[in-house]
Amino acid sequence: MDRCLLCNKEVPVRFTHADRRFMVCGDCNFGFYDRDVAADVAAHFTTFQYDHDPDEILRHSGWKRAIEDIRALKPDGVFVDIGCQFGEFLRALAPYPYERVGLEISTACIEYLKANNLADTIYDRDLLALDVADESWDIVTMWNVLDLLLQPLETLQRLQRILKPDGLLVIRLPNLSFHLPVKKLCNTLHIRDPSVLHDTMYSVRSLRLILERCGYQVIRIGPSPLSDRDPSQFGHQRLHIRAGKAAMQILGWFTSIASGGRSTVHPSIIAYARKP
Repeated sequence: MDRCLLCNKEVPVRFTHADRRFMVCGDCNFGFYDRDVAADVAAHFTTFQYDHDPDEILRHSGWKRAIEDIRALKPDGVFVDIGCQFGEFLRALAPYPYERVGLEISTACIEYLKANNLADTIYDRDLLALDVADESWDIVTMWNVLDLLLQPLETLQRLQRILKPDGLLVIRLPNLSFHLPVKKLCNTLHIRDPSVLHDTMYSVRSLRLILERCGYQVIRIGPSPLSDRDPSQFGHQRLHIRAGKAAMQILGWFTSIASGGRSTVHPSIIAYARKP
């Protein structure tokens, strides 16, 4: 058995997929694929072909709400979007008095970012390989990025040093408490599976645990409105899919309120945390 990255306890295998073993820690509800056959993430995302929808952020209420929440906490400063892809979120920040910084390793995305002048600074390498002074950044966002990293603890610890005191970290990612039960149900019924299980998976509990372990003060963690591309395998907005997504969001918000914010079955969660 592998050991949990958060609590170091032995974790049993839940299932095997494409020769990779997926495990979930019963204590901290942290899910992960085994390290032995972990994908070469950097090599994969350097050449990954992302979908490109430059106006998605601007038209979607969930992203607009996130920007409003961030502005209420940090109205200006150095704003870094890690894994910024084609700069959709950086473009949405243009009207505001932020110094926009993008970090991306996809060569196609980097070329587009530079050609369209979407950031004041663009970094073209992994955060752990970046030479940035401590206490340099005011705000960092990671939209569906942390769950793709094989070294989440090291990444969050490095970010904690780079953030200025009272700096803000915002993380959005798929919710293990939704996707794992959905995967099990779809496998049992032999129907199409919309679940997402990446290299590391988090629930409200495990996301709070890893943030606190890395020295952050959690402001809040809760459901995040679904974007046009959530769930990723059902991105086309047919009527029955839109209706299903609306029902999922209602159930997710209800479970979050009923649990006092301790858990939710919403497909995506978002965390706001600060460096003390």
